[in-house]
Amino acid sequence: MTTLSNGIRLMSVYDNRTMDAAFAIAVNVGYFSDPPELPGLAHLMEHMMFLGSKEFPAENEVDEFLSSHRGSANARTEAEATVYFAKVGLEGLNGSLARFSAALSEPLFNTTVYEREVHAVDEEHRENLVNQDRVVSELVNQLADERSPLHHFGTGNLTLLYDVPKAKGIDMAAALRDFHRRFYCAERMTVVLRCGLSLDEQHLLIESRFHDIRSGTCEQPRNFQNPSPFVGASVGNYVRMEARSTWRPEMILTWAVPSLKEHESW
Repeated sequence: MTTLSNGIRLMSVYDNRTMDAAFAIAVNVGYFSDPPELPGLAHLMEHMMFLGSKEFPAENEVDEFLSSHRGSANARTEAEATVYFAKVGLEGLNGSLARFSAALSEPLFNTTVYEREVHAVDEEHRENLVNQDRVVSELVNQLADERSPLHHFGTGNLTLLYDVPKAKGIDMAAALRDFHRRFYCAERMTVVLRCGLSLDEQHLLIESRFHDIRSGTCEQPRNFQNPSPFVGASVGNYVRMEARSTWRPEMILTWAVPSLKEHESW
């Protein structure tokens, strides 16, 4: 593990058995840090992050470049992290990193794709409504103290990310830019790269592509212990949930344990 000049942490893995490369960029902020009035904003940002940047403004630039080099990309939003990852032929690694870095540094958040991506978020939400594990997980979250970010609904849906903001006159492009400004800086990012380049070559490549990402201007994101989610009336509860006919019977016991944040390596 090394640290770049702007504070980005890099984990390099040398693997000469493949002609492909794989990389991931984890940003230490997730839906726990959504603004109260826009639940699901971090998830929406993940959907829109690679749909145009200042350097590469075309909406399909990232996907088309990866496809032309035997590659693909995906992402996921978690409670305290957002992770963007890709695989690509080694010959396309440099160009792929350039496009990822440009998107993370100066995304456009075009309003022309906003409505489409809100519908994509809403589709994920609808799929979760019939997923037993997701429904149970959300139920446990709703039992948490209302002041805790765990109580917060992080997926988002059409109502919360389109209908309500529209009714309140909220500029969603401005909201996305503000979230990016507050939380997307170099010190919040960790890059993992696996390919056949030497470790020194990997470091030089990532340094050359990611050194322009700004540093030193991020806010502290919210975390699981801010405040503690299960105290007082939020513990000692028994809940019986009516299941769908296709769901398996189960009994779940859940209890809080001390925070492990001090042992993490963010």
